[in-house]
Amino acid sequence: MKHIVLHEQTTAKVLHKAKAQQYHKKLVKENTQLTIQDLKTHEYVDELLINAIAYLDTLQDSFEQQGTKMREALRYLDPETAHAHRDMDSLVTAVRNKGSALGKSSALGGTIASTSKHYILGMIPPLLQLKEEKNRVKTYLEHNTSRYLPNTTALIGPELAARLVQLSGSRKKLAFLPSSSIQVLGASKAVFRHLREGSKSPKHGILFTHPLVKKTKDKGRVAKLLADKIAIAAKVDYFSGEYIGEQLKKEVEEQL
Repeated sequence: MKHIVLHEQTTAKVLHKAKAQQYHKKLVKENTQLTIQDLKTHEYVDELLINAIAYLDTLQDSFEQQGTKMREALRYLDPETAHAHRDMDSLVTAVRNKGSALGKSSALGGTIASTSKHYILGMIPPLLQLKEEKNRVKTYLEHNTSRYLPNTTALIGPELAARLVQLSGSRKKLAFLPSSSIQVLGASKAVFRHLREGSKSPKHGILFTHPLVKKTKDKGRVAKLLADKIAIAAKVDYFSGEYIGEQLKKEVEEQL
């Protein structure tokens, strides 16, 4: 009788295990289907904003590096043009507009072979392509930040809005950051140095690139003011609130 009871208990355990495995397989299958569906409907807004701003940085680096080489070569043919345009965009445009007339009116340029002149002019098409691609990415950022971060974009512009998403990790993380953290986003090295060595705490991070912060002497105060408003804008953007971007921008300007 004892052996029969033990056999029944073993059989019950086996059946229970088999049933559990059956439910487990069904659960895994249903979760997999839900995950696939979620991936299909997910818009990847944050991921693509982060990708786009990183791509723009890569394009800008390539543009500056190639443009610097062109400027260096141009100094031998038309130094006046090379020095007259400090901004790389305007230099590329000036060289393109001069074309084959490049160097003819130069009083300081040397005499170089036509093949060397063609070598310099040959640098322009790739630079123009990079410039066009930069503009395309900027247009994409402007469109998507205006759609998904309308208040933040109205307050600080599309590129800086995208950079804040990049530095924080997502729109959600940005929305939950306190203004004090937003103020120093992009200054992680200075923050760690402050915590480790007791040096002065940073007054701003990536917000330094904003025109209002750049042009003022009291950069810390303006960066804090901007961060306070960005914290509000990011929360309203993430929770799909009303449009208050222009109002926030006006408040910043009034407090300067």
